[in-house]
Order: sequence, then C-alpha cells, then structure tokens
Amino acid sequence: EWPELLRAPMAIASRLAGFALMWAALLGFVIVELQPLTHLLWSRWHAVYVGEQWEYSSEPIPRVLHQTWKTHEPPPELLGYIESWHVQNPHLEYMLWNDTEGLGLIETHYPWFYRHMDAFKTGVEKADIIRYFILYHYGGIYADLDMESLRPMDPLLHGKRCLVGQEPSAHASLIVSAPRHVCNAWLASAPSLPFWDVVLDEVRTRSKGSMSKWNPPSITGPEMLGSVMSRTGYDDSN
Repeated sequence: EWPELLRAPMAIASRLAGFALMWAALLGFVIVELQPLTHLLWSRWHAVYVGEQWEYSSEPIPRVLHQTWKTHEPPPELLGYIESWHVQNPHLEYMLWNDTEGLGLIETHYPWFYRHMDAFKTGVEKADIIRYFILYHYGGIYADLDMESLRPMDPLLHGKRCLVGQEPSAHASLIVSAPRHVCNAWLASAPSLPFWDVVLDEVRTRSKGSMSKWNPPSITGPEMLGSVMSRTGYDDSN
C-alpha cells in the first residue's frame, strides 16, 4: 500500500496554465520507488521527484523545515497547512523566513550574488533564489506555505542528501510536452552541496538574458532547475 505523505492544496494549481491541468491532477499522494536512488511522490496537485544527486558531502539532511513569506505573518488561510508540519513532524526545527531575512542571508554570506539581485524584478524570482540559498547554506527541508504534510518526513529523508520536486506526468506533458517536469515547491538538501553551486550559477547566467514577469519559471524556477538536472547528469534518466 503506497502511503500518503504530502498534499499541495488547490491554491498551487493557480500556478499552472489551463483548467485542464486541474483535472489531470485529481489523484492521491503516494510514494513509489522507481530506482535505488529515485522515488516519485504523487500529489493531488503536484508530484515530488526525489533523486539523490552525486554530492560530495556526507552530511545528512538537517531536520529543519524552512518556509518563506513576505513577513512573519502568513495569510490566515495558510496557517492550517503550516500546522500540519508541526503535527506530523514535531521533532523538526521550524524557521519562517521573511523577505528581509532571506535577502540578508545572501547579502551577508554571498555578496558576489547579492550584487545581481536587482536584476530580478519579481517576487517569485527572489523567493526561488532565497530558498536555494537557504538550502545551500543551512540545509534542511523547504516547502511552500500551501503544502500540507500528511505523514512524517523521516522515512523519506533517511539516507538521502538531496531531494527535488517533480510535477505529475500529466502536468509535464501539458506544460513542456515531456515525461518529467521539475517542481521546486518542495525540496530537501544537506548543506553545502555542489548541486546548488551549479543551480545558482545557472540562475545568474539566465538573468543576463531577456527577463519579464512571465518567465520566472525559466529563469529561477522549475524549467531552470530541470535544465540543470538534465544537463549535468543529476537527473536519474542518465
């Protein structure tokens, strides 16, 4: 029997293009082992691809959950989802980052990248970048505020160093006409993994091209992340 682990509520579906995507995702959330180093979590709205990357750190994923919001006061409608993480994972340390703290982390420890932050005009792009730096610097679990935890995370994290989200195959087919499409709404990582060096370098490279409010997914989001995984061999398809 495949256990339910996470559920992303209907609010996440607003990020997807088209009403058809919502129908394509009407399934439960399960975990299926695909290969020794890969798994697939199937969500009502998102699936989460879990692939251990070839990292050189032997550190485990820290048992801390990071979430981000503009301020320290998330919208009331999201509080139930936040609470689900405490209920299902009471041992996890919890850190809610506001925008000022996230940008402060980058400015203090990664000034070489902070100098480029003005190039990113949308809150979505900055939120993506902040989550990558948090995982690179501290490690832990990242989840969007509208993700709900249905089961403890420890069985999923055990023995892993980097876990990356993936959309359901139906979404991938409709969005990018491919069998796989990365989702960065749920991520987990040990600290200081080389994978994030590659990701952040790719973000900076892409920021030098054409940028608009319509293309954050290809600059800082899922399309960029998927491209890095496929191009560098982090993807399990290689």
